Amino acid sequence: MKHMATLKITRTSEYANRFRKIKLILDNKELSLIANGETKDFEIAAGVHTLQAKIDWCSSNKLTFTIVNPELKLLI
Repeated sequence: MKHMATLKITRTSEYANRFRKIKLILDNKELSLIANGETKDFEIAAGVHTLQAKIDWCSSNKLTFTIVNPELKLLI
């Protein structure tokens, strides 16, 4: 059985985009949508990953991270 890590992502609450969801992209695949002020947990495997957030035509820089110990929690 492959060990999984918990990736916890919290979106801050913001007035300007409060009614719009942000698309979370993990390893170039859509992971989920996240609403204003929401926190979500995801189970992901150990290894190298990239994470990016997108809303309309705007996007964040890609964040690259490595999970070595899948029993730890990564908070973003």
